[in-house]
Amino acid sequence: MKIDTRFARMVLLVLLLVEGVNGAHAQSGDQILDGIGETGMIARYVFDGNLKDWSRNNLHAEFKGANANFVQDDKFGKVLSLAGGPDDYVVLPEGTLTNLESLSISGWILLRSAKQGQHFFDFGQNIDQHFFATPVGNAQQEGFQALVTADKQPHAGAISAAVPQNKWAHVAIVIDVFSKSITSYLDGKLVGEGKDIPKELAMVFGSGNSGYTKLYIGKSLEGNNPTLNALVHDFRIYRVPLTQKQIAGIYYNAQQGVREDEQNMGKVEDDLPSYELNKAQ
Repeated sequence: MKIDTRFARMVLLVLLLVEGVNGAHAQSGDQILDGIGETGMIARYVFDGNLKDWSRNNLHAEFKGANANFVQDDKFGKVLSLAGGPDDYVVLPEGTLTNLESLSISGWILLRSAKQGQHFFDFGQNIDQHFFATPVGNAQQEGFQALVTADKQPHAGAISAAVPQNKWAHVAIVIDVFSKSITSYLDGKLVGEGKDIPKELAMVFGSGNSGYTKLYIGKSLEGNNPTLNALVHDFRIYRVPLTQKQIAGIYYNAQQGVREDEQNMGKVEDDLPSYELNKAQ
């Protein structure tokens, strides 16, 4: 009988230890969004009436013009409207893209103009060291183009047919430094790929808050290009190279109306704890 009592006590102790470990993991563990761990996310701008970052990093954006314009959309509710004016663009904090080994961008865009030179985003130090995506191309290359460069030499970007106008399209670009590739996706499908990319992203974005790195949504680093005339929703930045399956998951979840509420995503607050961007929590 003593043996049974000891065995029962041991089982109870193990169960208590397991419960404690699970509780600690639940408190400090990774939140999952569209099948992707939150620690892989640098920033998420839903653009549902404000420019706040929904990730744990609090990298809230700013609008260059007087006031950002948000409109009601049948598909996504409230979304950001960029009208193509000289100050109609979003600026991200300079230190957002530091200490990265790979990078993924995804977002929804409803293009309202076929004017070439419009940029969905343009991140970098200057026109020779930047990462950008143009929905309809530019003077040098027509079509949906994504390119990353760290010098004045020509690079082979990910190029495909232009993003369609007057309808929502999900755009994603992945830079995988280890495979030396840049890939582009439209509505969850692979559409373009390039193999000639810089060896390190620090060559593109710099290594810290140098004052030279500029991160624009809706504007090119080159001053002569027009700003973006489009609606924008759910712009995400990841520090990991997303797979095609993960990108397709983001697209199809939105198509099926799987939208995260405040309880699932976490409430956006200005005083949430922040973390070093180059370390998983």
